[in-house]
Amino acid sequence: MERLLRTCVAMLVVSLLLIAYSGVRINSMARELQELRNNSVSAGSQQLQNLQLELASLRSALQELQQASQWATPVDISIGERQGEIIPITLSWQIKELAEGSAITLYLKRDGDVDYTAYEASGTGGGGYRVVMEYPYRLNPEINVGITQTYSKPGQHESIRAESLIGYSEDRFDYYISASGGGQLKTTEVGSFDLAKVGSLEAGPLSVEIHRDDGDLRVTVSEEPQLIRRFRPTKASFQIVSGDSKTTLPLSMSAKPQDDFRKFEGEVKNAPQAVDHYVLILEYSDGNEIRTVEKVIRSR
Repeated sequence: MERLLRTCVAMLVVSLLLIAYSGVRINSMARELQELRNNSVSAGSQQLQNLQLELASLRSALQELQQASQWATPVDISIGERQGEIIPITLSWQIKELAEGSAITLYLKRDGDVDYTAYEASGTGGGGYRVVMEYPYRLNPEINVGITQTYSKPGQHESIRAESLIGYSEDRFDYYISASGGGQLKTTEVGSFDLAKVGSLEAGPLSVEIHRDDGDLRVTVSEEPQLIRRFRPTKASFQIVSGDSKTTLPLSMSAKPQDDFRKFEGEVKNAPQAVDHYVLILEYSDGNEIRTVEKVIRSR
């Protein structure tokens, strides 16, 4: 199995290199062709005709190579019902051409990992195949962030773009599919998918507003009323991270728990000016379970 995996990876790398090289060569030849035209070389010259023929042949070969690597459709993701701390994830795809008796394998690796793990696929009929993963459950609500800043000079106001690292690296995967049979071994190009949404199904999205007014910092965290789900936030705090220093701001619930939505607010005077990033810490409960979620927020 290890030898087969290495062979698949090697073939995949060679295929990608060939596609990349062909693309570079086509661009180079296209530039040469344009230079010939700019230099007023006649369209009937042998040099121009030879270059046009070579370019057409290379484009045709590149198209065939790309089509050969697309014999399987991209993976489709279906999320099952949570079973304790596990959620079944079904990864399915269709195969366009397949030699009789071929073995189909899905290779997966998490973002940042080096080695792929092989999963034997089962057929579902009509060229369909699938793999079912047992995925560990993690509550992971989506948050939408806005950062604004007001300066001491009248009329000056700035809106800063921000990003929340909603997903975790272990939620992101690279994959490829291999088929062996009939004396042949072929692989698809590397694809990717993100399972961050798996953890957002039981907790509604949040809106986070961060406003800096000279030296003061105000933070507001709000549920979106129309998207309240099973788990709801019960506690919240906010950290300002500057180097090795952390300033923690407790956030108080300003709406009653039985209200349609919950809001948490807090303010800190003379907040640190140099900020590496922020961390939002949330405690969620459905009345029985309590789960803690941390979100890193960076301005950009």
